[in-house]
Amino acid sequence: MKGYNLSKITLQLCAESEVEMVCLGKRIAKALNYPIVITLAGDLGAGKTTLARGILNQLGHSGHVKSPTFSIVEIYEINSCRVAHFDMYRVKDPEELQFFGFHEYFDVSDLILIEWPEQISTVEIGIDLEIKFLTVGNTRNLIFNSMSESGDITPVSYTHLRAHET
Repeated sequence: MKGYNLSKITLQLCAESEVEMVCLGKRIAKALNYPIVITLAGDLGAGKTTLARGILNQLGHSGHVKSPTFSIVEIYEINSCRVAHFDMYRVKDPEELQFFGFHEYFDVSDLILIEWPEQISTVEIGIDLEIKFLTVGNTRNLIFNSMSESGDITPVSYTHLRAHET
């Protein structure tokens, strides 16, 4: 974005349990500016779907949140917010995205979560916030990189993003 200072937008946080990851997701949801596209990158079991569950719970979703590994996309209508949750793990060729209208979701969704974005790295999408998950023992370190003003959750968000809060 024109005039956006990319040097001030990296934040690192950690979660040491599933409960903390869900709590962190809730804090993130409070800090977001919608519409927004967020990518979640990390190894299997790093907590990507758990973080997504926290975000969705904060928005008002009370049902089960599963990784859309086989369906590729799960849609949630939560109050007045439409969420598209993608899992690109099984996508082998970015051309597959045409078959389920991937780009059409960007026109009608308030929040787009994309797990395994590296599978579609050649596809141009307007990412607002990248979250990278690094596993160190039982701790998950999350590195947030804001790619636009919409994705900038710092510095206002520091008070909202403490995983240990309840």
